[in-house]
Amino acid sequence: MSIKLIRQRFDRAANQYETAAFLQKEIANRLFERLLLMKHSPRIAVDIGTGTGFSLALLKEHFPQTLTLGFDFSLNMCTQANSNTGEMVVCADAHRLPLADGSVDWVIGNCVLQWTDPEIIFKEAKRVLKPGGILFLSTFGPDTLKECKASWAQVDTRPHVHEFPDMHDLADILLKNGFEDPVADRDDITVAYESPALLLRDLRTIGAQNAHLDRRRSLMGKSRLEAFYSAYEGFAQPDGSYPATYEVIYLHANKRRPTGSQHDPIRLSPDLKS
Repeated sequence: MSIKLIRQRFDRAANQYETAAFLQKEIANRLFERLLLMKHSPRIAVDIGTGTGFSLALLKEHFPQTLTLGFDFSLNMCTQANSNTGEMVVCADAHRLPLADGSVDWVIGNCVLQWTDPEIIFKEAKRVLKPGGILFLSTFGPDTLKECKASWAQVDTRPHVHEFPDMHDLADILLKNGFEDPVADRDDITVAYESPALLLRDLRTIGAQNAHLDRRRSLMGKSRLEAFYSAYEGFAQPDGSYPATYEVIYLHANKRRPTGSQHDPIRLSPDLKS
C-alpha cells in the first residue's frame, strides 16, 4: 500500500470530499451511537484521520467540555477541517502522532484504519492513551465492494479494489498490542447506484481508490472499463439500480491498566502511620 499515493489522492479530494462523503458521515453517526453508550465524558479526545472534520464536529456537539484535537496527514484536509469546525487540526501522520505518552483519554478514527498499518496505529494509540483510555474505530471489512471486486475479476487478475482487514484479525491485533476487552461488531450498508460508472466516480471524488502496490499503473482503457460495466450487469436489481456493499466494522477497546492498579488498597506513607 502506497501511503504517498493515498495522501496525494486525499489532498486532491479535499475540496469536494465534504459533499461526496455521505457514507462516511453515516458511519460516523453510527460510531457515535456506540460511543455514547459509554456514558463517559473524556477530558481530552483526538480524532485521527479527521478528514474534513465531521467526527471532530460530533465530538464537540456531544462533549462540549472536552478538549478536542484533529489529525490528518493531508494538509488540504486539515485546512477544510479547521474551516468547517473551528477546532485545532494538526497535519500529522497517525502512525507517528506528535503527542506525549499517556496524554489523552480517547482516540477516535472514523473510516481511517483501512488506509494504515493497523498494528502501528494500535501501538501508537496505546502510547498516547492514558491507562484505561479508550480507542474507538470504524473501518471497512473484506466484503466491502464485493460486487466491484467480482466484476473486475472477470476483466483481469490485477487488484482493482483496496484490501480490507478482517474484524477478528483486528481484535487479535488489539489484544496483542496492549488493549483489553475489545468489542467488535459490523453492519452491511448497501448503496444503490444508477450505474457502475457513478460508483467509480464517487470513489474517485473522495480519494477512496485502490492503493495496492500491485495495482495496474497504466491508464485504464475503454475496453477494460466496458468489460467491467458489462460484468457488473450481473448485479443489476429489478429497479435498475446497481448495489455497492460496504461491510462496516466498529471496534473499541481499553488500554490495559498496569496489573493491580484497579484494586490495590490505599497505602499510607510510612511518615503518616501511627
